[in-house]
Amino acid sequence: MLTARLAGSAADYRWHVRRGGSLFWADGVMTPVRDADGALTGYLKILRDITASKLAEDEVRRLATIDVLTGLANRAAFDARRAEMMSFAARSGQLLLLLMIDLDQFKDVNDALGHQAGDLLLQLVAQRLRAVCRESDFVARLGGDEFALIQQNVPSPSTGGLLAEKLLAELSRPFQIGDREIAISASIGIAVCPLDAEAPDLLLKKADLALYHAKEAGRNCYHY
Repeated sequence: MLTARLAGSAADYRWHVRRGGSLFWADGVMTPVRDADGALTGYLKILRDITASKLAEDEVRRLATIDVLTGLANRAAFDARRAEMMSFAARSGQLLLLLMIDLDQFKDVNDALGHQAGDLLLQLVAQRLRAVCRESDFVARLGGDEFALIQQNVPSPSTGGLLAEKLLAELSRPFQIGDREIAISASIGIAVCPLDAEAPDLLLKKADLALYHAKEAGRNCYHY
């Protein structure tokens, strides 16, 4: 109101409550009302319900960070979140794990059963990754059959191996695709911040290199 008094009007862009208790997003203006002598007698507030457009705007913003197929975070969100979580780990003196996860036989599934089956497999993989992870973990699909997992505040680097073993066991269980059971495996590369790297891009390179070594070692395994 002070702004309205000084400037003649004030914008009002926020959630409001209807008489019935429901919420709506409004774009409004509050204008002072004066009498013939110029004395302030009150305020006139005009609101325009823009709930639909605000929700649509929020959805566009959300989709910009989501992998539409799996519902996991996408590559852009992963890059941003990786930097944020590493910065927090550095300030708090915590260890942070970055796991790069690559499906070993995904191309075979696509070639044999088609892309629709491959898409369903990726969705099921995403569900299993979520089931293994803690609520505070960050899981993303980076593209194709490559996923990433960030876990912070871990007690020791060996935690990465224990987590990788759980992931490998979960992903090695058969997947039901239509009337067929599909068996795949995964390879996992692990990097530890700050032991392996303190910069986000360098930590990613370390995890990618570890993933390469896991595949070279015969796949269906993890490597630091």
